[in-house]
Amino acid sequence: MEERNPKSIGLNYSKNIGSADGLFYSGYIMLSEKLGPTYTARFVSAEKLVSDFRSRRVTSEIAAYGEACELTYTIAEKTLSNDVNTPGITTLEDVAWWMKEQLHKHNLESSFGMPSVYVTGIRGILATSTDRIIQQGDVLNIDWDVGLMNMYTNLKRMAYVLHEGETQAPEDIEHAFDQAVIVRDIIKKIIKPGVTAKKAETAVYDALTSTGFNKMKGINQFTDVDVTDFII
Repeated sequence: MEERNPKSIGLNYSKNIGSADGLFYSGYIMLSEKLGPTYTARFVSAEKLVSDFRSRRVTSEIAAYGEACELTYTIAEKTLSNDVNTPGITTLEDVAWWMKEQLHKHNLESSFGMPSVYVTGIRGILATSTDRIIQQGDVLNIDWDVGLMNMYTNLKRMAYVLHEGETQAPEDIEHAFDQAVIVRDIIKKIIKPGVTAKKAETAVYDALTSTGFNKMKGINQFTDVDVTDFII
């Protein structure tokens, strides 16, 4: 320490980044005692170092993450198909357990204790991964992830369960999908690298509200105004 005489000494503690907050208080005390007050005064959080390290990927990691995304997509698409769902018989928890089995089959991890398979509609979420039976006319959502090599995806999927004789979703459901695509495209254009997450979020909200969408105050806190409500 005397030879290098560092101006600052980064330690793994952080108020806001959990992955950079691994130093026990007893370890902090031990370091303080061993190094003395001169060096202790130079202690700083190494959270930015951890953040920078975790945000950079080598080629093999990018390839592995691509594989994780492909598995997430493939499993989610089949989850919403007739191979897994039989309206009037299959429950939401049946589907969730099937997804869990796919994780074990492919030796994958997940940050979800149980995949969120839920029925939603004009009044918001009705049931999530419960014994609620999937019915014709339901709008199904999936929210889950897979983990591979300590990297986790987070992809959503949505589907409408056709009634007998239907070949496409009703007009209001189609409209909701179309509006969601518009929102997605605006987000893709607005978010740029080199800014904080908060600034990016603010820019997205500003762009969407200026386009004519209405920002919800919270999940499912929709309005009766003839405008599409949204929340990011």
